[in-house]
Amino acid sequence: MDVRLYPRALDTLVLGHEGRATLADVARRVRNAARANAPFPKYASAITTESGTDSLGPYADIGYAKSHPGFVLWFWEVGTKNHGPRPHLRPAVRPGI
Repeated sequence: MDVRLYPRALDTLVLGHEGRATLADVARRVRNAARANAPFPKYASAITTESGTDSLGPYADIGYAKSHPGFVLWFWEVGTKNHGPRPHLRPAVRPGI
């Protein structure tokens, strides 16, 4: 079976409305899973997502709101010199989501 990928057709799928909507949906799912994994549920809303399109194409950022008191979750994710990392965002990024 011969499969041909046409760059223009692929770009239409990925860069089009449905591709951007799918990427935003996946970002929300990852954010929600990270919030469920967070060690302090009252701070979980500090985990945010932003989707859009820039000069390279569609993107989705998932991270922490610096102005939110729950930004301390970032230190739980990456660790400090006094304690090792206790990831909750990274495990939320998984195949099949």
